[in-house]
Amino acid sequence: MPPRTRPACLPKLRGQQATERLPYQRCSSTTRRHLRQVNRMDHRWVCLTLFLALLAGMTRGQECQDPLGMESGSIPDDSITASSWFNDWVYDFYDDPATEYPAEFYSWDFGATWYARLNGDGWAPTYSRVGEWLQVDLGEMKNVKGTITLGSPDDNFYVTSYKLQYSTDETTWTTYADTDGSEKVFPGNTDRTTPVTNLLDNPIGTRYVRFLPQTWRDYPVLRVEILGCAAGDTVATTLAPTTTAALTTGRATSVATTLAPTSGGPTTDALTTARDVDECAEEADNCSPQATCSDTPDSFTCTCNPGYTGNGVTCTDVDECASNNGGCGQTCTNNAGSFVCSCGTGYILNADGLACDDVDECASNNGGCEGTCTNNVGSFDCACGAGLVLNADGLACDTCADLYPGLQPSHNFGIYQNQCFWAGNFRTPRLNYMAAKQACQAQGGTLAMIKDEATQTFLSNHLKTISGRRQRRFWIGLDDLNAEKAFLWNDGTPLGEYDLFRSSAPHRIRDCVTLYKTRRMARWDIKNCDFRYPYICQLGGNGSK
Repeated sequence: MPPRTRPACLPKLRGQQATERLPYQRCSSTTRRHLRQVNRMDHRWVCLTLFLALLAGMTRGQECQDPLGMESGSIPDDSITASSWFNDWVYDFYDDPATEYPAEFYSWDFGATWYARLNGDGWAPTYSRVGEWLQVDLGEMKNVKGTITLGSPDDNFYVTSYKLQYSTDETTWTTYADTDGSEKVFPGNTDRTTPVTNLLDNPIGTRYVRFLPQTWRDYPVLRVEILGCAAGDTVATTLAPTTTAALTTGRATSVATTLAPTSGGPTTDALTTARDVDECAEEADNCSPQATCSDTPDSFTCTCNPGYTGNGVTCTDVDECASNNGGCGQTCTNNAGSFVCSCGTGYILNADGLACDDVDECASNNGGCEGTCTNNVGSFDCACGAGLVLNADGLACDTCADLYPGLQPSHNFGIYQNQCFWAGNFRTPRLNYMAAKQACQAQGGTLAMIKDEATQTFLSNHLKTISGRRQRRFWIGLDDLNAEKAFLWNDGTPLGEYDLFRSSAPHRIRDCVTLYKTRRMARWDIKNCDFRYPYICQLGGNGSK
């Protein structure tokens, strides 16, 4: 078949630029028909060629899943590095850690990078936090197709999700992206013994690979293998950053990438993506549970919540009550992250949550008083009218005779400062001092204690109304039975500045005191405790002393 020649009606297409393209109508009908046949054949040829190339690439991509040397050991130990490993401090502290380290719970090399192989004990970082990474140097450019991960072989520690980063120069790192352009988070292990394989949608051409744990169970322990093949075995694409920046923390929070083929051929249009990772929303932060995470461009901040103090990663409770009682008017109670002010009986907490305001109990139902209610700051008092004293409930009003029916005659009662006083006379039994004291105690009281002039005046007047002239002497609650001349009242209190002794030098045998009344006044007189006299009882209106 003779070689095809370019019709004269067409311009040159290669070698030199045609100066004019003649319209088809200038060619003959036979020539135009021949051109249409050639165009159809060329289109079919191009389509078939592209299909065969794509099919070959897919087939080669499926075959590019060989282990690249972690489990076999072809990747040397010094090619496996990390941001940290659990006991890396031992190297700085001991000259020979293998013999000097006093292992109690874990060996000196626990969590070391060289144990990150599938058949190793597992790599574990120093700290359980997002941002730690495990790095593998493949030794030369490889086409990476996937990964295999495992957890700890001994403990229930394993990584449940992770990200991948890769680099050709160990300086500029790119985070592997998902189909939508976001940083892909790979599913990790669900237990410590079952291997999990993740294949990449697009193989990557790289030398360095990093694993960045994102979530884990109890502690991030990782064993890995990398799947792929030699760089020339398949067409791999590399997401190359449009801007270069050294990654020092192991966390890529903002990545700009361009999709370009690593093999020869025409350059495709640049596909550039830029995305800021919201660590707070993805729970990839290391903030304390008592802190608030705030996303910032390329990073995040942790701020301790009100009631806590710290750097946001660690927050401790502030004891507000330790300073100025928290500003509380009365009681301050510290709680985790807060404090509460409270008020005692008779007060109510102000609207500011700090001050305590007095409650006017008398304003409601007279405070429950049967007689008169008087409001005080933080309390109230009930009072009764003439001839009445307060009951034991502090509210009701009763007569002394109703409260103390065992003391007769009932008209011998008198009331002073809401207390009942009962005095015997010439018709009532006469007792010695100790018997008289016990008789008053049986009624819940004591012998009368005259500690001031007002009480003295009240009793003097009261005795004039009940005893007449025939009875002049009564036992009161004062004696020096414990120590000579050290007089004590029946309630145990010492004799104060007020006294009305008739003699300035009491006889040492006469240890008990009587009230001796005359027509004009009454004085105190010391008598032998065995003498028998009437007595005066002092009784609380509510049955107390």
